[in-house]
Amino acid sequence: MAGKAHTTVVTDALGNVASRVRVPAVAREQTQERQGNAIQQHVADATVASRSSPRAAGSTTIAAVAFQASATVTLSHRLGRPFVGWQFHTAKLAAPTLFQAASQPDTSKFLVLTNSSATVFTCDIEVW
Repeated sequence: MAGKAHTTVVTDALGNVASRVRVPAVAREQTQERQGNAIQQHVADATVASRSSPRAAGSTTIAAVAFQASATVTLSHRLGRPFVGWQFHTAKLAAPTLFQAASQPDTSKFLVLTNSSATVFTCDIEVW
């Protein structure tokens, strides 16, 4: 975007016009600093939802949790606060059936999960 050309009038001590100088239009440049600021603002705007999610406050992954058929497992998550949610990853079978047990002893320390299927499997549990 370019600015408008304009004329600057130079006067003497008595206010008489001494000269007129035509100042050419100056193009506005997109400097690297402005570009960097714009990129940072766009990233901040685009990620506000994910940065405010419970996972952004911290999560932990409990690796290789073994589930026996129709058994309940108590996991120590070590978040230092009550957990908000959980998800399993890298299960060694197509669709394990896990659900959160109705009775949770202390959510700031433990997550209790029950395997409702007759299948034995191992998976990673992410807790946030």
